[in-house]
Amino acid sequence: MIGITGSAHCSNLFAPSGQLTWLSGEEKLGFYHHPETKFARNFCSICSSTMPIYNQSRDIVIMPAGCLDTDLAITPQAHIFTDSKGNWDGILNDTVTFEKMPS
Repeated sequence: MIGITGSAHCSNLFAPSGQLTWLSGEEKLGFYHHPETKFARNFCSICSSTMPIYNQSRDIVIMPAGCLDTDLAITPQAHIFTDSKGNWDGILNDTVTFEKMPS
């Protein structure tokens, strides 16, 4: 599996037959395509954040949830690629949480 975040989770929204229109900043996008796979991604060339991408071969817009600046009215519907998750991943709901960086 190709990791794109360096972490266990990456929250995305999928919009089949969606359209992607950039209002500003398109010139700052970087693009990567792994030549031996269908994997591709857009990213900010300034900060490297993953950005939305239109996947033409699948006719789908993939929107990283972290790009959104509003709350969502939907809830997660699925976890994918669970056969390669870490053995510690299932116990995260039982761990201590912090609203901010602990001191």
